[in-house]
Amino acid sequence: MSPLFCTERATVKRDFYTISSWTGQRPIPYSLCMNTKREVGRRLKLARNRLGLSLQEVCDSVPALGGNPSKLGNYESGRRAPDLDMIKAIAKVLHTDPSWLATLIDDEPDQRTAMLIRYYQGSDERGKDSIFRTAEIQSRYEESVIDEDDPPQSLCG
Repeated sequence: MSPLFCTERATVKRDFYTISSWTGQRPIPYSLCMNTKREVGRRLKLARNRLGLSLQEVCDSVPALGGNPSKLGNYESGRRAPDLDMIKAIAKVLHTDPSWLATLIDDEPDQRTAMLIRYYQGSDERGKDSIFRTAEIQSRYEESVIDEDDPPQSLCG
């Protein structure tokens, strides 16, 4: 089951949230939503601090935030959860994977992998083909090196 997080569209029914747009009215415990909101906030703050950016700098770079640092502050503190479009916009500015920010994956991709993905996504078809072919050739090379006979374990043998 993939992790879920709550947004303004969620409604409280006793101690459960009902998130109709993602789960078809399936209730999930309130505590799960709150923990996920906190984790999204922690990851937002971590990614922002790694780049040495202030709340205002991020808000100025993400038009959807409207230049309002308190909105981003609410996300970071876990009081509110950003929707997926907001996560994608913020992730682009913070140079990180939106799936990681949204807690859909546990391990943050390294910066080189994230940059390669962004380069690929920003390329025209010719560039995408070149990037794909290069990765494919490198993968085949790595497989051939692994498949060769094992090198000697010791030089003094």
